[in-house]
Amino acid sequence: QFDYSAFCSELAHITEGMSGREIAKLGVAWQAAAYASEDGILTEKMARERCLDALKQHRQKVEWQSEQEKRESKSISASYQSDKDVVGLRWNLGAKPDVASPPTHPGPVVKPES
Repeated sequence: QFDYSAFCSELAHITEGMSGREIAKLGVAWQAAAYASEDGILTEKMARERCLDALKQHRQKVEWQSEQEKRESKSISASYQSDKDVVGLRWNLGAKPDVASPPTHPGPVVKPES
């Protein structure tokens, strides 16, 4: 006897943390699997296999995003450190650091009357 409620609870647990788009793609994968089957029926095994495939893809995406965030964080850190070094160098040479100056807005260009 197939326990649909228990199966849905299992799938909900497996897909926890996935985006709506990822879950929608999972639904499309189930549909494609059913259409590709000889009898046009999506079995429990087929649904579970597609769900586990989606979980692998989700984990890979999260890993890639984590690696990208680490790279971007290092890049931002290096840039910040470089700016601090430049300001420190100017300060040591007796020049007023640029970061102490308020930002200027270009505003409209006004030509003096001749």
